[in-house]
Amino acid sequence: MQTLHSLRRTVQRLSRKVEALGVRSQDLRHPTLARLRDDPALPMRVMGLTPDPWQEALIQCEARQITMLCTRRAGKSRTAACRVLARSLTTSRFSTLIFCPTEDQSKEFLGYVREMNEEIGCPVPLVRESMGELAWANGSRVRAKADSPKGSRGFTPDLIVLDEGAQVSDELYLSVRPMMALGKAELMALSTPFGKAGWFFDLWSEHERLAHWQTFRVTAYECPRIDQGWLESERASLPPRWFAQEFLCEFNDAVDAVFGRDVIESAVRIGDDFLPLDLGA
Repeated sequence: MQTLHSLRRTVQRLSRKVEALGVRSQDLRHPTLARLRDDPALPMRVMGLTPDPWQEALIQCEARQITMLCTRRAGKSRTAACRVLARSLTTSRFSTLIFCPTEDQSKEFLGYVREMNEEIGCPVPLVRESMGELAWANGSRVRAKADSPKGSRGFTPDLIVLDEGAQVSDELYLSVRPMMALGKAELMALSTPFGKAGWFFDLWSEHERLAHWQTFRVTAYECPRIDQGWLESERASLPPRWFAQEFLCEFNDAVDAVFGRDVIESAVRIGDDFLPLDLGA
């Protein structure tokens, strides 16, 4: 009886595999997938968006480590989502982890992926869909998670996305780095500046750390979708440091900081030059 039950379960598993293979074989011939392989920015075009040159370059970039320092409202999250979708649909069993400072932000990012997938007609059927995960019949899936170092362990993704990286904790960044140890995972970090602190600031302020990164930097004046008249109005209305941070990609000290980071580092350097006082002399 047990042998019959085991045989039945084996037949069911094989049937599911054959069905999945059939779906995958059919999906691989879908005309939209052929177009997507040739043009990974296709989801944006279908939505009526004309990608900027930097968006095209980022979506097609083959580097394993990508970082983007970007003005507000440039479309960095949607651009990254387009890259995630293209890779997920054209590569079988491609796994992506998305981390944002909050759960709502992670779900918003995943919402961009879902929206683009629907706009291009869902060329690969979804087999699982929730507010925090999308999984396709080709074995690919995208999971959206909040900033939680404990919740980042135990995964082996192909792509890690850190959105709003300047506000993602150092602990999370250090926790996901080991996922790249086997040489398979890619890392994409994107953000607007947020103070002179944290791993994202260190990454951009110490140029030698960028040797193995493909970098993109886009200010508001380089984004054609931002009205220049409105921008000048904001420049006149906002505190200079805030405008420089939000729209010019400049890292600034926190507004409530007693001493600036440069002052503190200068004090440390000067202190290193002093010899200890010999009280026994």
